Amino acid sequence: MKLFHGLLACLLTLPLALALDDQSSALLSTLPQCAAKCLVTNVLQSTCNLDDVECTCTNTALQQQVEACVREACTVKEGLSTKNTTMTLCGVPVRSNKAFIRNNDIMGGITGVFFFLRFATKLALKMPLGMDDLFMFITMITAFPCIALNSHGLAKSGLGKDLWTLHPDEITSFGRWFLIMACLYFSVQACLKLTMIFFYLRIFPGKTVRRLLWASVVFTVGFWIAFIIVVIFQCQPISYFWTRWDHEHSGKCASVNGITWSHAAINIALDFWILAIPLSQLRKMKLDWRKKVGVGLMFCVGTFVTIVSILRLYACVEAGLSQNNNPSWEYLPMCKWSTIELNVGVWCTCMPTLRLLLVQLFPKWLGTSKRYLKYGNNSDSGRKSHSTNTNDTKGHERFGSRAEVGKASLHRARVEPVGIVCDRTYEVQYGEDDETYLVHMKPMHTKGADSWKRMLMKAINHKYDLFRECKSGEMPSLALESETTATTNLSILDEDHRQILDRAIRNILSTEVAELTYAQILDGLPTEDSLWDGFDFVEDHPVQTIEHDEICPGFLEKARELRGQFQFDRLHLEPKVIQTMKHFQSELVGSDGFHLRLIELVAIACHEIGAYAYDLDQGGVESRRFCEPPPTAFCHRAYRYLEQYPRGLANVAGYWAESKIFGGVVVFDRGETEDECKSMWIHGDLIRGPKTLYPPTPEQFKALIEFLTNPLESDSQCPLPIHGTRAN
Repeated sequence: MKLFHGLLACLLTLPLALALDDQSSALLSTLPQCAAKCLVTNVLQSTCNLDDVECTCTNTALQQQVEACVREACTVKEGLSTKNTTMTLCGVPVRSNKAFIRNNDIMGGITGVFFFLRFATKLALKMPLGMDDLFMFITMITAFPCIALNSHGLAKSGLGKDLWTLHPDEITSFGRWFLIMACLYFSVQACLKLTMIFFYLRIFPGKTVRRLLWASVVFTVGFWIAFIIVVIFQCQPISYFWTRWDHEHSGKCASVNGITWSHAAINIALDFWILAIPLSQLRKMKLDWRKKVGVGLMFCVGTFVTIVSILRLYACVEAGLSQNNNPSWEYLPMCKWSTIELNVGVWCTCMPTLRLLLVQLFPKWLGTSKRYLKYGNNSDSGRKSHSTNTNDTKGHERFGSRAEVGKASLHRARVEPVGIVCDRTYEVQYGEDDETYLVHMKPMHTKGADSWKRMLMKAINHKYDLFRECKSGEMPSLALESETTATTNLSILDEDHRQILDRAIRNILSTEVAELTYAQILDGLPTEDSLWDGFDFVEDHPVQTIEHDEICPGFLEKARELRGQFQFDRLHLEPKVIQTMKHFQSELVGSDGFHLRLIELVAIACHEIGAYAYDLDQGGVESRRFCEPPPTAFCHRAYRYLEQYPRGLANVAGYWAESKIFGGVVVFDRGETEDECKSMWIHGDLIRGPKTLYPPTPEQFKALIEFLTNPLESDSQCPLPIHGTRAN
């Protein structure tokens, strides 16, 4: 019987083969017997002649009849072979996946660069690593295999090509790689979300929002594990997922569309939820509405990933509803959007850290090192201002973000960010009741000590395990070495200006308050009296329980040694300080502008010496924990945001040193051009005194200038620190 059917098929195809050229005849000879019979029978019943290839290829009804017949009479493999032969005979172009491979490789390379820059920036700036960095690392462990398998797994097995052009082994391999890629894709998406959630946990201190974030962590992990299990075991046996296509194996599978669509929908909903959490905190930020908009837009960068996820879901639905039975081609759009979603997700997650890198590379455009009060004008009158009452502790903004002074009394509109670089990057800023910071403790080195001394701090919270050591050993060298990144050229000053500046700084360094301040930084902890004086004294701060009554032996001598080795041109100064020095040089000696510029440069020097002293042992960080205190015990309440400063914690300590010596951080009225120097202000930090800006009284200003400009051997009394009183 089989022999009869074979002979019949040969007889039916013989006239068609004779009517065609040699190449077409060779193609027809490869047709399975079942397909040849279907082809000839349906062509004879149509309006096309056997030798009219164009008519046969363009007759849609005839094509559908032949396909239906082949599905009934042939196996899947025979049907695919027939489809490939007829498509070749009709001259249908062969599809290529080279564009997909090229785009995948390019985006993967960019993702690798973002990942490298994220961690290189954090290590270079000595920023602490957290759980968000851990999950970013896990993300890349799963993302790089995804990128590699896209090009060398799925694409090599036929993704982006028509199914009938593939060898049966390639189809089986395609199904196997598709399952592996699904597991990796689900893992990458979950890890990206956990990275963002843990990032928010680092910057949002509120109990309610932290509960929501931790609930999101639990849900995301459960969502991740559940879908990984579902994907792996959707078919029984598991191998049936990649072998069922040929209808030669037995097994059962859950709905692929149901799994894909439900995961995509939940993934999008979770994206919106994670986006809503930080946006809900905007109303709590003590920021100008313009800055709130900027912060909101920063968080909304993640919406681009959500948009891509929606487009991916649309592609999934289209592929799942298609009746063409061509998955290797129909799933290409879904794979494209998945690749874009994966890579762009990593880019967006790394952007906050890269913002810090850009600030370092382009401080002129993205940051500012100016200390200034911007002079007000009528166009600014509509903005809300805050009281300058020295007893006010609640009704003002953080100076690290913005402080505003009432125009009616002081004719000042607003206070801009101060410090070396005071451009808020991505961390959310709150009012005075911040709760979450990084605590750091440094090992204490005591010169001449006979034994190790470890003082265990009382556990305010069981999760803290902080130790302080006073131990013997050689202290680090205090030699001021030249910085290659940002040095100051004193040659722009003439002899008079240079001598006066050098004398003023040395006069400051010779004071008892300066010696005590720098000795505390070198010692590793502020004294208990210093903590009690500061606004940031917190009763349950772990540092408070250490009872550090006095500076460890040897560190006052080290502070004096540091003073003896001081050289202004070897301090680490920002390039913009050069401009300040030029302004100083342009001022006539003895003029008001000269005196203000002199104080500014002295304040910068005090800050940088404090930062240098803190950095002598590379920060000396022994441990960091998430807890309520400020980032370091050496901290002015408004200058604690280490992420915005070029040298991180060292600059925080520098502001603390400056505030201890001067009575507060020194800022200046820059006028309309922002290059002027009209008046001096002090940003105090006493717990029992002014906590906002106050100017020195004329008597205090005169006494300060006399002390700075007179020889050290004179009888000039040091007026520092200048603490605000009602007279200010």
